[in-house]
Amino acid sequence: MDKCFLIPALLMLPMSFRDIREREVTVGELAAFFSVEFLISVMDIFAGKNEIEKMAAGLIPGLFLWILSKAFGMFGEADAWVMAGLGMHLGLFRSIFILMAGLISAAVINLLAVLFKRLSATARVPFIPYINAGIVSVGLLLG
Repeated sequence: MDKCFLIPALLMLPMSFRDIREREVTVGELAAFFSVEFLISVMDIFAGKNEIEKMAAGLIPGLFLWILSKAFGMFGEADAWVMAGLGMHLGLFRSIFILMAGLISAAVINLLAVLFKRLSATARVPFIPYINAGIVSVGLLLG
């Protein structure tokens, strides 16, 4: 797996565990994650590996989740901030692939949990661990 996927996956591990246990993520964890992703993006711009336009376009999946969180309560705001940070660092298409992989893994695992009566159909589940699973799966496929 390429280091551009490995760094965010490792940074997200503590957030994933906290999101599973407590159903929330601290502002400090989010700020640290977003700051690191932002700094990596800026360093990539100065190194000529990224462009400001691509960095800005990468914010779109995070903005999409933020709109869904405000309008319908479907996702948490932490999910939106995590996707925005990933989008800045990895770009629009990679972050869309990560979001789709996370949504698919969440759907499959939660459907199985509902079928085997381990989860109610109306239960709210943490999404950050599924984003992390999406990073790993996309990193293995693309990187």
